[in-house]
This record gives sequence, structure tokens and C-alpha cells, in this order.
Amino acid sequence: AVEVGVPAVTTAAGSAALGGLLLAGWACTSVMAGVLYGLRPWPVPLHRRLPALMGACGVLVAVMAVTTGSLALFVVALLAAGTTITAQVTAHSLAVEVAAPPGTATEAFGWVITAAGVGLAAGQSGAGIAVEAAGPSSAFVVGGAAGVAVAALLWLRRRTLAPVAATVPPSG
Repeated sequence: AVEVGVPAVTTAAGSAALGGLLLAGWACTSVMAGVLYGLRPWPVPLHRRLPALMGACGVLVAVMAVTTGSLALFVVALLAAGTTITAQVTAHSLAVEVAAPPGTATEAFGWVITAAGVGLAAGQSGAGIAVEAAGPSSAFVVGGAAGVAVAALLWLRRRTLAPVAATVPPSG
């Protein structure tokens, strides 16, 4: 939704070309935050961290909807939302390692990539329809709502990723 909404916002502001520059900044912020995310171990376990990261992304994308009236505020909101992208993708990859049965990691990663592609297509289509119907800010409402909905689903299914205590056979 962001990739559709940003150019819609900048076109409405009178500079279609600015959309590409802002999306590049969004990507750079994502990479920089991802590097910082990977530099240290996290005290919050994956089964709680993944829904939190997805929820933060959804909320920050939704915040972009209320900042479209001020290009400066919009850029700040866009860059803030960008900080969540690489961290959540990293967490998704870790989740595949944890949840995939032994010997199925390659297939599981394939399904994750397929789901991401379908999600991107659906999100961009939905955002495009929303922009045409209700204006540029609606793309971020659609994207933010989708992110929060996925975070809620991840929270409900968090036990799937919770560490399992190893059972030690009795000695004797």
C-alpha cells in the first residue's frame, strides 16, 4: 500500500518524481534499521516479537494517513514506518526456521515468498482502488489495517513459535 500511496501523495502535492525519492529513503531507512536490529540479541522471544513488529508496522503505516496534509510530517511518518520493514522480514525468516518441520525449510521459505508476493499484489491492488475512491491517504488506512490484522493473527498463533521445553529422560 505504501508503494501506491506515496506516489499518490506526492503527485497530489505537485511533484510526482518526489514519490520515487521518498520510497528510496523509505528503503534506506529500512536497511539501516535492519542493520541495527541485527547487531544485538533481543530480550523478547520471537513468538512475542514477531506480532509486535508487524503491529508496529501496521500502526506506523496507518499514521501516515493522518500526515498527508503536511509533506514534512508525512516524510517523518514514512521513514518511521520504514524502520520496521527489515526487522519484521528478519523475524519472519527466523519464524520459518522455528516452525518448519525438519527437512521442509526450503519449501516453507518458498511458501513465505509466495505469500509475500500475493500479499504485495493484493495490497497494491487494494490501495490503488482505495486511492481512486477516497484519495491518497486511504492507501495507508488500507495498508495499516492489513498490518494490524496480520499482527493480531500472529498474536493468536504465537504459541506456534514459542520455545518448547526439552524433556530430559529420567536417568536410572
